Amino acid sequence: MEKIYAAPGTMLQLGRAGETGVRQIIFDLSTWAAELGPGHAALVVELPDDNRRYPVPITQEDGTAIWTITAAETPRSGYGQAQLSYFVEEKVAKTQVYSTWVSDSLGEPVEPEPPEAQQGWVDRVLASGVQAQTAAESADRSRLAAQLAEGTARGYVGAAKEQADRAAAAARGLIDDRRLSTEHAASSKHTADLLGEPFCLSGPVVTCQPVEGYPLEVVSHIVPRQEGEGDPSRTNIREIMPWMGAALTRSGENRSEDYAVEFGRPIYGGRYNWTTGELTITHKKVHSRDINFFAVNDPSNPALCSAFALLPDIGMAEKGEDIPIYCNKYKTVMWAQASNQTGACVWRAAASYGVLVPYAELPGITPKSSDAEKLQALAQYMGEYELVFDVAAPVTVKLSPTEVPALSGTNTLHSDTGDTTVKGVSRPAAGLAERIAALEAAVLSIGGRA
Repeated sequence: MEKIYAAPGTMLQLGRAGETGVRQIIFDLSTWAAELGPGHAALVVELPDDNRRYPVPITQEDGTAIWTITAAETPRSGYGQAQLSYFVEEKVAKTQVYSTWVSDSLGEPVEPEPPEAQQGWVDRVLASGVQAQTAAESADRSRLAAQLAEGTARGYVGAAKEQADRAAAAARGLIDDRRLSTEHAASSKHTADLLGEPFCLSGPVVTCQPVEGYPLEVVSHIVPRQEGEGDPSRTNIREIMPWMGAALTRSGENRSEDYAVEFGRPIYGGRYNWTTGELTITHKKVHSRDINFFAVNDPSNPALCSAFALLPDIGMAEKGEDIPIYCNKYKTVMWAQASNQTGACVWRAAASYGVLVPYAELPGITPKSSDAEKLQALAQYMGEYELVFDVAAPVTVKLSPTEVPALSGTNTLHSDTGDTTVKGVSRPAAGLAERIAALEAAVLSIGGRA
């Protein structure tokens, strides 16, 4: 049986379509074990042209994880993915994603059903979930006891602070969840949550009718942007511009307010939650000099020369998804459209990317040239360029949160970085609002308090 030793950044060659028991992929766990301590590994694969993920059986011995390739993992030719996870004390401590390749077979394709999940692996996941839930409940009980103890000790100080908070909220015109009011039918946030209709809206401009003063959750999506217009080319360089901050505009019946945040670093794609202050970075920029072409591949068009490179931290494009990759110097396409191109371009497929150039633009290079000659010619032709792509593991940075309470009447919100997502509670229906107002007035008339 042929043994292949996996290394980060390399393509795992699983064999030909339909082969079984011919190859073993060996993963070295010794580095993780030395860094993180004893643990166990689990492997999940994504088959070519199949966006589902399946756990596959592996054996662990002498500091390695061994994956014996079966026909279940080679049903058809094409690109796939494999993710190796290392668990320590039932928690995922490390992961590594590999690209896989299954070659064409001259025989009939074999398409067995993927294996069922290993029960031991599932049991471990369930066990870790129970442990996490138990820990969370214990933490909640401890937190509640501490709050009760603090309230008892503070006594009248707490009551004075409550009165001050109410006065401050009333001065700001916000919802006060601790008292009733004759001015607004849904003055209590709790009442609004019970009787209002929750909503979540997204788009370039969001229009909604929330309960006045209700705290909105607002997220600005940060999309990659480029200078100029048209497809990038060697004669139409379109620089990829970073976002250094974001601006949000919220308009209501009587006024409009603007919000701004500085990211403190260049951002090429992500999202910013104004309510929590969390900046999630989903894209990164790389330069061509930091990427090496891995091998020549066939675009099924004899007029085109193509090569691909691995980007270890690029996100996984699901089947049917069109997740673009951005380039300042060349047009970008998905691999499915690569064979239809007539000029130089950059293509993306799953977690890899590549370049495509007509042989007519590569002097002295033909389909019969060696792979080394093709790779050298492609690198010389492409020259220097920049790419921006989505990453497999987004990074979240904590900035300062911002309160965005709903204004009176219809609210309109939009961001300068892309689409906006708004969550809140809509105003109750008119008849229901009148009944709420009558009930609140009755309680207030007898000196009631929430």
